[in-house]
Amino acid sequence: MRVHPSVTGCLAALLMAGLLQGCAAFMGEAEKDRIFRGVASISKLAPAIRQSPLVSYCPATSIGEIGFTFRQFPERTASGRESFRVTERLQGIAGLSMFGDGHKPMGLPGIDDWSMSSGRIVSCGGLFTLAFSETQSPEHDTPECISPVQLIASPEHRSNRRYTLTQISDYTGGLFPLRVGNELTLSYSALSRSWSRQSGCVDSHYFRRMQYIVLSTNDAFTTGGKTIPGRVYLIERTLLDEAGGVSARRDYYFSDVLGWVVMEVEYENGLPVTVKEMVDWQRANIN
Repeated sequence: MRVHPSVTGCLAALLMAGLLQGCAAFMGEAEKDRIFRGVASISKLAPAIRQSPLVSYCPATSIGEIGFTFRQFPERTASGRESFRVTERLQGIAGLSMFGDGHKPMGLPGIDDWSMSSGRIVSCGGLFTLAFSETQSPEHDTPECISPVQLIASPEHRSNRRYTLTQISDYTGGLFPLRVGNELTLSYSALSRSWSRQSGCVDSHYFRRMQYIVLSTNDAFTTGGKTIPGRVYLIERTLLDEAGGVSARRDYYFSDVLGWVVMEVEYENGLPVTVKEMVDWQRANIN
């Protein structure tokens, strides 16, 4: 049986439309499921992040363990302590386990800044957070997050959070090797997924542009009553809004010997509100 060419064309068009619709749906699901399961690790970073210049761009850290205290200025009353242990390394980035006493500010741009007592972080020297995880309730760590039955039965205090960069682009300038006056501006996309008994599962997508500027150096920097070895660089980081204006500001004090941030200060409306400073550290045994 011969089929009229117009019918053949219509069938081909319908088939192509179906394929495109299926691909779009698949891409939508793939985008949603780019939030990793379990704890954050270097191996779970999106390929675009693992292959980005940032991985080799960051200086390698010599830190094995770090202890911080943090405090907030009036009218805020939070204070506490947290510690990090480096568990994996890849070129210039590190994966760390985090432990602490009570709630503490994590300072992840674009998401809730408060963390519970433990989690995992993938970072470039404490300057760039590439991924973060906090698992209080493993049974809810699924692509669909939660069912209503689980929601009702879950203890109130348990929660999960995931955060990961998915794309880094538009590099302008450079930060490393560190020199006073160096500037780096970059854009990034990120996904986050949070679950709690109160809100259930919430997925969010973020796009931010950040600028880093090296302002000054100090060869005898002291924090937590200890002098940091080598030179410490003051690096100002600002988050830029869509109009190019400053939406948030933070100062990082970065040790070139330790390859990690030793103090950071968070600002709101030009005034410091939170200070986190290193009080002890141990070098890693790196062969």
